[in-house]
Amino acid sequence: MKTNSMKTSTPNIINEAFSFVNGLSLDKIHGLGVRNSARDFDFIYGYPPIQMLPRVQESNGVFAKQISEMISLYIHIPFCSSICSFCYFKKFSLNSEDEVEKYLLYLNKEIKLLQPILANKRIHSIFIGGGTPSILTSEQISKVWYMVYNNFTIDSSTEITFEVSPGTITPEKLAILKDFGITRISIGIQSFNDKILEFMNRDHDASTAIKAVESIRRAGFHNFNVDIIFGCPGQTFDELMDNLKKVVSLDIPSITFYQLWAGVDTPIRTVPLNLFPTEKQILVTKQIIKSYMELSGYLRDKTDWFIKSQEYKYRQQDHKWSNKDFLGIGLSSYGYFNNYYYRNACDFRTYFAYLDQGKLPIKFAKQLGAEDTKRRAIILGIKKQEGLEIAAFQDRYAERPVNQKSIFANTIAKLINADILEFSNGNLRMTYVGYLFGDSVCKVFFSKDALDFVQNERLKF
Repeated sequence: MKTNSMKTSTPNIINEAFSFVNGLSLDKIHGLGVRNSARDFDFIYGYPPIQMLPRVQESNGVFAKQISEMISLYIHIPFCSSICSFCYFKKFSLNSEDEVEKYLLYLNKEIKLLQPILANKRIHSIFIGGGTPSILTSEQISKVWYMVYNNFTIDSSTEITFEVSPGTITPEKLAILKDFGITRISIGIQSFNDKILEFMNRDHDASTAIKAVESIRRAGFHNFNVDIIFGCPGQTFDELMDNLKKVVSLDIPSITFYQLWAGVDTPIRTVPLNLFPTEKQILVTKQIIKSYMELSGYLRDKTDWFIKSQEYKYRQQDHKWSNKDFLGIGLSSYGYFNNYYYRNACDFRTYFAYLDQGKLPIKFAKQLGAEDTKRRAIILGIKKQEGLEIAAFQDRYAERPVNQKSIFANTIAKLINADILEFSNGNLRMTYVGYLFGDSVCKVFFSKDALDFVQNERLKF
């Protein structure tokens, strides 16, 4: 459905969003530890916070047991043409082709070490991300693909995503990705506003982004996702609406809206806090996004994710947020296997040194105990649109988190009473209100140690 067929006008959408947010009982919500602002927000992709993982001398325990028959893979390419002001992932400016070639050589060594572990495993999905994987040359992209294809068992049901940037993707590279059987493209556009793109230090402008979308479609990819960031300092609601209208007019099948947050060690951390949107402005923004996208015929899937139909669900994210096993491959990659949460070495020197010794480059790891494993399952499960499957949780952990004996029961009851969580078809999920606070709801289920850690990180702001 195009914007010109919508019955609700832009001013009405904005006014209705303000009216809804003004009707929220923010004091009650804050009393539960749920807030949403540049100071309080974190994008939660795992638990416990990965920075809390202790250093380990040996990683043997991670793969001591073989439990899962279906594994997802993430492969990290840490090079970028420019460093975005908001990015908290491990990345490096590309200085020479030689450093890329050396990295790919060692990436192959790591994959060879993992191959026996995954020899009889079915690969559910693969994400090749970064950094900027599309910064690789066509020949280097081919090398990465053959590393995967020659060492892992993949078939026609395997979802394979390749991350690209508008400034580095070309028709030739897209043709190679299509020939290799890549099933999904993820493109980091972030905004169709040149002023905001410049603020974020992106390597492209809005025109280049539009051309990249057109090129992806011409290359034969019908399943692709676009990342858009909201909550930038100085961004107006009219500029937000312009972004939304452009997304819909381009008929993009899947869009992820990311809230801008000032992560530790990111350039944007130096921007004064008072220049960021207030909590109420963020909540209004999220309400506008939800209303406009749903009126435009999109379905909300996961926190801040919108798709044109179920065909475009991002299967790897569902796999990971169902607390299933996945492996991180490459510098600084993280994974979850056999109840171990782990992270690879984050600098080239250490990463290379481990592999030169014939060792997997896992530098940080923790085997989660029963309580942390359950916390992780709840925290990630409620991020999914369908929510946490209570029956599956009980089967796996012999416990219903809503029973009075559970340490989570009181917290869940309070969140339900505040209209933040609800039961739906036997699942525990975020309500309409919970969606507005998103990942902040997840933090209510952190342990005291994890909450204290996050609070100390905030004090660095």
